[in-house]
Amino acid sequence: MTFEEARARFPVLTRVAYLNAGTFGPLSRATIAAAARETERDLHEGRVGLPWYDHVSALRQAAREEIAGLVGAPADHVALTASTS
Repeated sequence: MTFEEARARFPVLTRVAYLNAGTFGPLSRATIAAAARETERDLHEGRVGLPWYDHVSALRQAAREEIAGLVGAPADHVALTASTS
């Protein structure tokens, strides 16, 4: 992927430059689509019970595996956390 292709995934970047993305960085089209899918699922399925926790655990594991592949590390060496900036 070229720099231009990556930048095109963030529509806001056509008019704004983000110089501090550690707090509220720009959202890509893929991020919005994924959030919409999960919100729609939660609307209909709810956010309780073992099926929901299993689903969220699977999403987190898939994210760890994807990140691990990008950085060349085992998935069990990748941690997901919040509030890192």
